[in-house]
Amino acid sequence: MMKHFVLTLAAILLITGCSKDYDDTQLWENMNNLKSRVEKLEDTCNRLNTNIISLQAILEAIQKNDAIRDVSTLADGEGYLISFTSGKSITIYHGTNGLNGTDGEDGTTPNISVKQDSDGIYYWTVNSTWLLDSNNKKVKAVGVDGINGSNGKDGVTPVINVKQDSDGIYYWTVNNTWLFTPDGIKVKATGTDGTNGTNGKDGDSFFKDVVIKEGYAYFTLNNDENSILQIPFYTPNSLSIHIQEAGTLKQLLTNEQKRTILSLKLTGTINEDDMKTIIAQMLVLEKLDLSETYCNFKDGHLIINPYDASLLNRTLREITLPSSGSYDVTCNYCLNLEKLTVTKDYISIYGFKMCENLNILTFAEGVTEVGSYVGYFPLVSLPTSLKTIHEQSFCTIGIGTPLVKEVICNAITPPLIVNYSGTIVNDFGGGWQADVVLKVPSECLESYKKANGWKHFDTIMSTDELYN
Repeated sequence: MMKHFVLTLAAILLITGCSKDYDDTQLWENMNNLKSRVEKLEDTCNRLNTNIISLQAILEAIQKNDAIRDVSTLADGEGYLISFTSGKSITIYHGTNGLNGTDGEDGTTPNISVKQDSDGIYYWTVNSTWLLDSNNKKVKAVGVDGINGSNGKDGVTPVINVKQDSDGIYYWTVNNTWLFTPDGIKVKATGTDGTNGTNGKDGDSFFKDVVIKEGYAYFTLNNDENSILQIPFYTPNSLSIHIQEAGTLKQLLTNEQKRTILSLKLTGTINEDDMKTIIAQMLVLEKLDLSETYCNFKDGHLIINPYDASLLNRTLREITLPSSGSYDVTCNYCLNLEKLTVTKDYISIYGFKMCENLNILTFAEGVTEVGSYVGYFPLVSLPTSLKTIHEQSFCTIGIGTPLVKEVICNAITPPLIVNYSGTIVNDFGGGWQADVVLKVPSECLESYKKANGWKHFDTIMSTDELYN
């Protein structure tokens, strides 16, 4: 690009240098202006291509379950340096002013982005239109895995540049091919002759926003859909992993992660093999979040510790259960388990052998039905969304009285008590309420004192009160 500028300058100097009376002030001003415009174009191209490579790296990080270790602002304040746990680093730039069109007509900087198609794959877009290759096929932004062990094909990285056409105007190119508008017109990189150009709109930004919150980095793309890409933000003792194929967690964890991770969040589909990996290989894991997973277990039965008594778990203290799939739960032989959170309706919990530190059972907001046999926890917390509760909810399987000492029910209207057929009944089974404290919102205290089943609690009080 600068080569064309130097040749033009040399020709002009050769022609004008022979005349002593020639005033070349305006010429030099024009040439300096041209040089500045060309330099800005080069800088814009460099930033565009850096952002393209960085966007591709973000997509690959999502695909490979990489996490972000650090985000720092560039020294000039115009972007971010992002470091991944894999050791890779990228730079992304904010939007900057477009180049001034010198007759008031601004040059246009192409809006390069990605979009996920119906096949789940991300493809490149230019000005919200699919970028097509020479065969008129969409260009993948990131590679996909091969079949049966073969290597997948890499994604293609488009190269942005500008090129001067025969009319003397610079136009944008993608992969050395002119970039056209939907009307078939080449896209100008600068305006044509004139003097009163105004600043262009933000041009070289692929990223409208970068936000870090709740353990994730969110990248909002500068496209029509304002697409958001999210990557877990790594902290030394926590990790989030997406399991595309059930049973593959073992392959997705490094040996270091197995030795050091205290808190693990899984998404995707899980099965018994994944639970075996957690129990046998996550050596210090204390907190397990399965809320965004789908259960794919034999007979619909989620066994937290598939090894039972042959391998006691001594590290898990808090578990959040899956929010989708049809399953029942067994949590035997988790010796130090303290808290369990239920995220879906009507889950039955069938056992807590040798779980001697159970303390809190929480039902997350959104749960409308509570199933049977949840009476293993001293404290049970029920959500505002609760509508019905099973008559055997606070019981335990086999001989033994419920361990419940306190129930917090946040529902404004006392939930209906039902049996296995769904018929409304008048009381909970077992007559155990005499020694249990029930806490409810203060505005509905009287309603609970009159409601079937609930009125039989020995002590009913507001959640605002302290109980001694």
